[in-house]
Amino acid sequence: MVSVLHIVPRICRGGGTASPLNIARQLQERGSSHHLFVSLAKAEPEIARAFGEEGFPIIDNPRLDELRQIFSEVDIVQVDWWNTPEIAALLSQQLPPCRLVLWSVVTGDAPPHVISTELLEITDHFVACSPYSMQLPVVRNQRNQENHEFIHIPANFDRLKNLRKKEHDGFNVGYVGTIDFAKMHHNYLSMCKGINIPEARFLVCGHGRSLVDLKTQVERENLKDRFRFYGYVENIADVISEMDVYGYPLNENTFAAAELNLQEAMWSGLPVVSSPYGGVPYLIQHEKTGLLVDTEKDYQLAIEHLFHHPAERERLGQNAATHARKNFSPEISADRFEDLYTKLLHRPKTKKQPIFKKDSLHSSTTAISGAQLLIASIGDFAEALRSSQEGNGLAKALKSDKVIAESDDLFHQGCIIQFLHAHPTDPWLHFWNGLIHWHRDNFMEAHDSWSMAIRYALGKQRVFYYLSHVAEMEQTPFAREKLLQIRREAEQKLSGNSDASSPWEMLLFDPALEHDGGLIKELTDFLKSQPQIIYPELALSQQLEKAFERAQGRPVYLW
Repeated sequence: MVSVLHIVPRICRGGGTASPLNIARQLQERGSSHHLFVSLAKAEPEIARAFGEEGFPIIDNPRLDELRQIFSEVDIVQVDWWNTPEIAALLSQQLPPCRLVLWSVVTGDAPPHVISTELLEITDHFVACSPYSMQLPVVRNQRNQENHEFIHIPANFDRLKNLRKKEHDGFNVGYVGTIDFAKMHHNYLSMCKGINIPEARFLVCGHGRSLVDLKTQVERENLKDRFRFYGYVENIADVISEMDVYGYPLNENTFAAAELNLQEAMWSGLPVVSSPYGGVPYLIQHEKTGLLVDTEKDYQLAIEHLFHHPAERERLGQNAATHARKNFSPEISADRFEDLYTKLLHRPKTKKQPIFKKDSLHSSTTAISGAQLLIASIGDFAEALRSSQEGNGLAKALKSDKVIAESDDLFHQGCIIQFLHAHPTDPWLHFWNGLIHWHRDNFMEAHDSWSMAIRYALGKQRVFYYLSHVAEMEQTPFAREKLLQIRREAEQKLSGNSDASSPWEMLLFDPALEHDGGLIKELTDFLKSQPQIIYPELALSQQLEKAFERAQGRPVYLW
């Protein structure tokens, strides 16, 4: 029996975890292979228990030496890949001899999830979960095309075996999946609100970092009677049974690939209205198994059309169900993986060199930093980050600061915030986070981020100038006065350039501007000495009260 070790960035709810489990379940039942799962980041306890109950033990958040030992004991190592700080850190190490399969569960063409030449070159076999990824130039231009293939990610259709349509009032438009405006359409609420069907109701299932924002928008628009939020639903058949149409509008830059929720909707016979982005057009044939629309107005018109034409709903739904059963069956994908594993056993195990290496230019430590891991893992998409570190001169760094400040939410959350959570003392990640927050008028967050960049020894003059532009956010009189002094001195030297809209654009008028060294040292020493948010002179209850007061509704993280 073939032994397969699955390396998962984090075992949690979502398609990236469910997909390899669906395949492993099929193959283990056949007795052809045995599967063991590693969660690099701490697994969600509930999901970890569910894995164990199905006979798939999890090795949770192992040390590197433990992982090396396991590598030597299995026949095949399969990285079920999407880009995270933990995956990037693993690939910055030399891996022991192994047969390495990389199964991309995302499209791989936008940060943070970028399939690179270096990533492909260390794998013995690359598997794409969507034909979309096979068309990427980085994949098409690789040698040894016989070591690249598409294997579909199947949903667990056992969840739908008790599906029975329920009678209900109104017209229900369903959405199941990640509630995150980096993936779903950022105008989802207004698109729903603009649908001219008075009896339309919207059934929303899932979690995500935009869920609170979406609920707030619903309340603000007085639409609570038209939306039902279910959170994560394991018994999805109960909710799907009340849906008339499945509405899945997506962000144009979405990383959507094989979309298990779309597969389940199609399997259930629901007519789907979605967007022609990422891997979705490889799942849905427009006007045959669903409708693909690329504007907000067309989405609304499509939903209205299906409401007024029940026969068309029935036709699209039946076609979708037939297509799903023919093409999305887990048995098909299991057959492909079974053949792949058998073929790989005839190849020797080989060492894998690190693909992300330390850049000695910006760090004196031996470990690779969070910023360096991020830059290495997103390839050409990191050009502005590289230039911001002044590799090509200060003027170009300032222009790069502007580019970073204007980043979209997918880059901010998927790259900067994700890597910052894993590397909370990385000064460059704090610095870039401050740029984005300043551009979005989140001045308190910009202040906190730039203060932390100085606290963790960024050592660049311009961060002090940037921080001075949010001096009013500083609560300590000593530091606030020092920052205002920096701003006044800079304004005198940069006078006459009031057309600039940001501190980095102002500084472009005089990139050589330097501040008083003694003043900078005083401010640096003070910021490094100060506690952040938590006030040690107060009782714990008072510390928390003070933190929440200062946060003004923002999340408070406690370490």
